[in-house]
Amino acid sequence: MIPVVMFPSQGIRETLVSVSSRRVQTIVLDFIHDGMDVFDGTFIQGFVGLDAQLKRVASEYEGVGKTVVKLSANDPFVLGSYLNGFRARGILVFGSRVGDPLDCGDIKWFGGDGGR
Repeated sequence: MIPVVMFPSQGIRETLVSVSSRRVQTIVLDFIHDGMDVFDGTFIQGFVGLDAQLKRVASEYEGVGKTVVKLSANDPFVLGSYLNGFRARGILVFGSRVGDPLDCGDIKWFGGDGGR
């Protein structure tokens, strides 16, 4: 789990840029920290920048529409609303931590595909 106060959006984007495999099936983004989501302008701005890279990875995968991004947050639907480019190419599954976020408990995934 990455502390959101140090959200490395640039680092995540650079990692996604380096993905050259056409077989990426699932990307997990877990943004729960200390039981709170940090939705300040800096965080959202960095998060929005991930959309283009996630869309590119999904577009290059063998069989567009099969790449899954599993997005976990206290309110993942807010963050998911910033991933429209990816949603046109892949599957977005929302999740939230069950129990106390500090104990790194299981994430409950929501979605018609069972959270793959």
